[in-house]
Amino acid sequence: MNGEARRVEVMHGVNLDQLGRRDPLQYGTLTLPELERRIEEEAQALGMRAHCFQTNHEGAFVEHLHALPVALEGADPDAVLAALGRDKKRLGDRVPFVLLRAPGEIEVGCELEPDEVRAAIAELAA
Repeated sequence: MNGEARRVEVMHGVNLDQLGRRDPLQYGTLTLPELERRIEEEAQALGMRAHCFQTNHEGAFVEHLHALPVALEGADPDAVLAALGRDKKRLGDRVPFVLLRAPGEIEVGCELEPDEVRAAIAELAA
């Protein structure tokens, strides 16, 4: 990596800009800028550099995602699996995926075995 910190992109979706503005008894008082500062501090402690992006518009979210560089070279499949294990959408020990079977043909809520995820990461990183 040439001594350069790895970059992690944190993408916040709809309504995250409302943190700290809604009922504090239900949502707490943490604001989005405070959350992003914490994320950046945690990333720095891990030797990484965090960049945060928030939008309430799905199109802007997708455009931003598509514009990001893909850097899977040297990706550690076990580290990716560990990160997936912390995903808030997981069901027990499993994370449901959306798979593209063919153009216009998707399968929602697919559950993959860890070895299938490892193989896919290895193929993408090759």
